[in-house]
Amino acid sequence: MDRSKLIAIEDHLKAALLLAEQANIGLLIYLLNMILMDVQGRLSGKIKQH
Repeated sequence: MDRSKLIAIEDHLKAALLLAEQANIGLLIYLLNMILMDVQGRLSGKIKQH
C-alpha cells in the first residue's frame, strides 16, 4: 500500500476514534487504537509491508 493511502486511512481512523470516544464505546476505541498504531508503524517504516 502506498504512503498516500496509508495517510488517508490514518486520517479516517482518527476521525472514527473521535466519534467512538464521544459515544463512549470502549471496545471500538480499543480496536481503532490497535489499527491506528499498526498504520502509524507502517508509515514510520517500523512495520514491513508484505
